[in-house]
Amino acid sequence: MKAAGQRFLHRVFEASILIKGVFAAFETLVGIMLTTPLSGRALRFLHETELHQLIADPDDRLAGVLVRHLSGCKAAICTSGRSI
Repeated sequence: MKAAGQRFLHRVFEASILIKGVFAAFETLVGIMLTTPLSGRALRFLHETELHQLIADPDDRLAGVLVRHLSGCKAAICTSGRSI
């Protein structure tokens, strides 16, 4: 009985490591996307997302910085329709 409980806990541990790996891969992909030149679609998405956050909480410093930064990007880049 004790061995079955240990096997179950080991399976749960393995599943948690697998889930953590999936999230890490997603986070890496998002990080790469954010460090490379962004397409207009991605810039618009970030701008709209952070603008809504800033409207909801005007004291949010991070949202304010991102909105100011994204508002300063070149109009040709922000409005281009090219895909990622």
